[in-house]
Order: sequence, then C-alpha cells, then structure tokens
Amino acid sequence: GNIDTLAGKQIEMLREIFPAFRRIGMLVNISNESTISQKRNAEYAARALNVVLLSVQMSGPGDIDAAFEGLRHQGAEAIVFPTDATVLRER
Repeated sequence: GNIDTLAGKQIEMLREIFPAFRRIGMLVNISNESTISQKRNAEYAARALNVVLLSVQMSGPGDIDAAFEGLRHQGAEAIVFPTDATVLRER
C-alpha cells in the first residue's frame, strides 16, 4: 500500500483539517476495478493514519442514496470520493 495515492491524500487532508475525525467513509463502485484498487489504497492509508475506513458498495447511480445512508448509519464523519465516473457524476 501507499499513502501517497489520491485516496491516501484525501484521508490525510481530512485528518489535518478535522483531527478528531476517526471514521471516514468511502463509496466503492464494485463494477469498477479502479475503485476497488482505490479502496485498498484507502484502507492502507486509514491504518497508517489511525482512522477507521467505512466502505459501502454500490454498482450504479440507483445505489448512491442508499450508500450515503449506509455510511451515515455506520457513523461516518466524512467521506472520501474515489475517481469513479458514476460517483463523481451523481455526487
């Protein structure tokens, strides 16, 4: 793993801005291999930065509202967004 990835930098920045945050969420589009890889990088960064990464899976635009609700229910204090066209287009 590498903390110097986009997901790692997003988590690192959130920790600098909101040092009390310990639960960070991430939407993972399971139909996009790149997003799955970004999740692995985010997991590595979260461990290195002493935060819990909460992830919810989605596979299309119709899943986004439920995914956000799932992260809220899990207690996510912030969310990092993968570079996924579905997530970025619908956010």
